[in-house]
Amino acid sequence: MKNNLKVIAIGTLLIGAQLLTNCVATVRRPPPPARVEVIPVAPSPRHVWVPGHYVRRGRNYIWVNGFYATNRGRRGY
Repeated sequence: MKNNLKVIAIGTLLIGAQLLTNCVATVRRPPPPARVEVIPVAPSPRHVWVPGHYVRRGRNYIWVNGFYATNRGRRGY
């Protein structure tokens, strides 16, 4: 009976140690403030401006410039 309790206690300690080592505290920085973009003239009335935004790449943020896009496949009129 004592041997079973020792095995259970050791197993519990090992599982607890494994759970603690798997806990990783990650501190994520928020993205920088959005950049000010100069919006050029639209190529046509059907084009809509998609604003620029930050994309997370690993530990860094990369700025993706804004662009004009059309809404193909849907009719907005």
